[in-house]
Amino acid sequence: MKARMKNRLLLLFIGLLFLIGCGKKSNPVTISGTVNGVESNELYYSIPVKGTYSPYFRDTLSLDPSGGFILKTETDVPVFITFQLPGTSIRKGEYIYREMTLPVIPGQSLMLTINREEEVASFMAQGEYAEAVNAYMDLPVPPYFHTFGRLFHHLTPEEIVDTIATLKEEDMKPFKRMKEDGTIPATMCRLIAEDRDCYYALAATYAYMAQVRDFTIPDSLRSAWLDIYRQYPPDENSRIASPSWPDYAYFFINSLPYFTEGITRKTLQNLHREGRIHTFFLEQARERLSGQRLEYYTAFYLFQEGFQKNYEQELITLYDRFTEKYPRSPYIPFIEKEIEEIRLYHEKISGPVKETIRILDDQENISSLSEALAPFKGKKVYIDVWATWCGPCKREFAFKEPFHQWLTEHGYELLYISIDEERAENKWLEMMRYYDLEGYHIRASEALKADLYRIYDQNGTVMIPWYMEIDEEGNIRERHARKPSEIVGGKE
Repeated sequence: MKARMKNRLLLLFIGLLFLIGCGKKSNPVTISGTVNGVESNELYYSIPVKGTYSPYFRDTLSLDPSGGFILKTETDVPVFITFQLPGTSIRKGEYIYREMTLPVIPGQSLMLTINREEEVASFMAQGEYAEAVNAYMDLPVPPYFHTFGRLFHHLTPEEIVDTIATLKEEDMKPFKRMKEDGTIPATMCRLIAEDRDCYYALAATYAYMAQVRDFTIPDSLRSAWLDIYRQYPPDENSRIASPSWPDYAYFFINSLPYFTEGITRKTLQNLHREGRIHTFFLEQARERLSGQRLEYYTAFYLFQEGFQKNYEQELITLYDRFTEKYPRSPYIPFIEKEIEEIRLYHEKISGPVKETIRILDDQENISSLSEALAPFKGKKVYIDVWATWCGPCKREFAFKEPFHQWLTEHGYELLYISIDEERAENKWLEMMRYYDLEGYHIRASEALKADLYRIYDQNGTVMIPWYMEIDEEGNIRERHARKPSEIVGGKE
């Protein structure tokens, strides 16, 4: 009797091991291909963490000498994966994108051919369900959602809903046909349909936002805006795979306080001044999202805000709370680098300022570029126009060491001109120290800003980072000079 019982327990144990092993069976997506016409030996790709998508959560593939690559990534649900070539855009009909986005399902195998010409690449997929992948890449939709604000600003909310419904229906026609023909499985068609719902829901919010004036929202617009959120609630797992979901959830969470709680612009300004703005918005997220959506959104929010390089200590506290709540979150490795940089920032700014970091005398009274250049008479000057809130400006500082060597070799002085407002002066001084910006500095007065806008010559605006080269006579030799990363060829 005891022997039979032991045998049964042994068989039960072996059966359980078999079931566990079957449950963990790998069914990866395999994507291989060739990149032609590039000097880079790297290709960025997004990692589908728990079936979600974010351009921030990515890794790097190394290209072989012939430009070949292969990627195997684990997923048990349909997902989107993007690829991006450094310094290269992707042509998609009349639009130019930063990356190529592929809808894929578990077990799928694809082969990609990427051809690059003059910093713009074309793309073609072959293999399983390649027709759907190519059709998705060929969808004639703008890459930037603010385009919808310009396209639809003259339409009523009702007309916006009707127009977007028509566009969405056109987008889905080829995929519905493929599903009916048996060319693609229902799971892939559903993935793309949920993505189009999310994409156009976000497009509608941008279109509505473009009609808001002075934070005043008419009742008809308020009602249409809330209808979008009711029809396509962000707190549903089926939409979380869409590349548009993080931004859609962001608008949903950040706009609802205006509609339902009477939050004003002044309220948010006060929260920002008190160092509680991110706490407020993540509290809003906890009220409106749940489960995996809340975990993913919080991770996305913390990374995105850390990536702006404003070095807010509030984000450290919020990150620590996140790791306490989700100690095994797969998003932690992506966020921690940004948060550790904030910790380092606050340690570093407490130190002394180098003598090689110099603020020009009487800078507040410098009212033109020619006055700013007066101390450099007879010298060549490279000018970096930046601001503490400009992420791309700060990313260029990573190249400062080889760039300083280049400046020395070519006989240039370096002048940084910040267009920050007066209230950001402390942050300007901190970042000067943190990034170790050796050279000369000015925080531009309003008069100097006006002169810079005139020189930039773009209807009274300026796009930063902006670089200029000045000759020994104080004349502008290059009004739009190459940026440091371009000059030193990506050598950090």
